[in-house]
Amino acid sequence: MQDIFKQIFDRAVSELPNRLQAFQDEDAVLYRGFKISKRKEGYYWQDTRYSNFYEKVDPKITEKVLENGFALTLNEVMLHNDKDKVLSLSREIEKKDALIAYWAKESTRIWTAFNKRKNVISKDTKTDEETKLIRRATLKERYEKKKDLFHKKRKVISEEREELKADMKFFDSRIKLYNKLKP
Repeated sequence: MQDIFKQIFDRAVSELPNRLQAFQDEDAVLYRGFKISKRKEGYYWQDTRYSNFYEKVDPKITEKVLENGFALTLNEVMLHNDKDKVLSLSREIEKKDALIAYWAKESTRIWTAFNKRKNVISKDTKTDEETKLIRRATLKERYEKKKDLFHKKRKVISEEREELKADMKFFDSRIKLYNKLKP
């Protein structure tokens, strides 16, 4: 295994000489969330994409690095992950759109219900005008509270949606940039 890691280290240094970092007890190349390092004890090939802790690199990625090269393979891995993120973000945006539509529909529903009850109160011949006025005021107050709540929910969901769109734009632009740089 050390022979394979040495080959990867040599490839990384030859392909990306400006990425070679000299630390106190190791030399390392850090690129796209991967780290290949050389120490006194040997070579280490690690993945840091998903957490702050080092994990073993997927053997398929190691195999591809040996076949296609260090930078090309890790760029392809990044591209693949970015495409997955764009797909995931677009699904989240669709969910947010559906929630916004739901709360807009609920706002329309409570408006219709408010008008209907207001008309019922106004047409009631058995109730005096003062009681009707109090009931309409209470009804309007409840309607306003619900309307404000629904508006606030739509606003929060819209803000979340905009954040997701910004993230999606970032990953989409990275995909386009990589595709332009591809040989």
